[in-house]
Amino acid sequence: MSPSLPKAPWGIAETTLRLAMAPIKTLDQAKRTVGGNYVLPSVWGPAYVICEKEIVDILSKDLNWNIVQKDPVAEDSPDPLKQLGGDFNVTSDGYFHKHFRDTLQKQFTRSRLQDYANVLLKSFDHYTDSWDQTKSIEFNKTIGDITLHVISKGILDIEFSKEEKQHIRKTIDRVYILETQYIILGSLATAAISPWAVGYRGMAQKMRDIFDEKIDGVARCPFSKSYIKDFISREQNTRNAVIDVGRKKIIDDLLGLTVAGLDTVNVATTWAMRILLERPDVVEKIRAETEAARKMSAEGSLDYNSIPYARSVFLETLRLYPPFPLIIKQTVDEMVLNSTIIPAKSWLFFLAYSMHRDEKWFPDPDEFKPERWQQNEWGLEEAAFLPFGAGIHRCQGWELALIEGSMLLALLFSKFDIEAIMPIGKHPIANIPYDYKINLCVKGGLPLRFKKRHPQSMGV
Repeated sequence: MSPSLPKAPWGIAETTLRLAMAPIKTLDQAKRTVGGNYVLPSVWGPAYVICEKEIVDILSKDLNWNIVQKDPVAEDSPDPLKQLGGDFNVTSDGYFHKHFRDTLQKQFTRSRLQDYANVLLKSFDHYTDSWDQTKSIEFNKTIGDITLHVISKGILDIEFSKEEKQHIRKTIDRVYILETQYIILGSLATAAISPWAVGYRGMAQKMRDIFDEKIDGVARCPFSKSYIKDFISREQNTRNAVIDVGRKKIIDDLLGLTVAGLDTVNVATTWAMRILLERPDVVEKIRAETEAARKMSAEGSLDYNSIPYARSVFLETLRLYPPFPLIIKQTVDEMVLNSTIIPAKSWLFFLAYSMHRDEKWFPDPDEFKPERWQQNEWGLEEAAFLPFGAGIHRCQGWELALIEGSMLLALLFSKFDIEAIMPIGKHPIANIPYDYKINLCVKGGLPLRFKKRHPQSMGV
């Protein structure tokens, strides 16, 4: 970063209008116009847009994200995401964030990850056998039944009813829309003009009530290996004088696990399905790999480690279409980055979408090349690849996300022939239309038809 960063080429009024219409396109266009990092005028004041991995390295490692605050998220926060979840792993900072991360570590050991993979395998046929092969299925919403089951049964050891699942998904979808408007327009404008703000607080409270009802039974179960059980046990045995973690905090973090774990895999898998509708050659490689992996298994099951190509496809999808293309932080204290003084309470925008498409770090960035991940596993640790964040705020469930996404692709293409219901249009794979509501979604959704393959074609 230079001592004086270039500014985006528009004033605050035009910038706000552009962001309201096409946030990621606007930020990416400014980056391509001025180059590298720049200052963006916003309703919150100057925002520092970061598109260089060296700066991400400095912030995430040397400066520890400049996160030192000691106070919890205020209950009356205007931020819609914080209204829903309070102090959960995504929104908390300082002591609170460290506390939650320390407790979460036990949930993502190798043995636990294998448990979650087994939950997915056992539930896959149960859910997909009920899909109507004569009708269209809205893929992102339908695959959410499986990913939510992995979270609820695998990590939390709780069960949701059909109505509860619908409410959870509807509430998360609404909070993402509101959060996007909140970032672009500010809290007052969002509350005043957004139709999505009506009834939101009631929906959020009902979601919290759903989780509140689930806690007691799991906490009392002597055989539970759930996050709830571990969390409560930790609090009883090692009380933290700085952090008062009561029932509210437990609910906060359960919500955080669900919000962070549900939509990320759903969105990324949907993007993979959309891309692979145009790449039958990649589909056949996934099927061949899956068939070979099952033949090697004594039970005919599927081991995540035996499908590296499916993993590479999922990683390449995350590169082109990261579920969260913009990571937003706020400085606590004044900080200096390469002679640039950034004041306290400044907004930092990390534009993962543009970083993932920069030829400095990814040769032929607009090409869909799963093979690049078979040759360059180092990319997972690079600050230029940010689907899971970086440093202390890197998602602790990143390995679980890779396991779920890779296995879902292998299982789906092994079991089904998949076709689009509506014409998908002729778009370069790197420029498929999308919608942005905090996460990056296939524009218009993805209605698909799933037809079971003949047993012989499945290698059975």
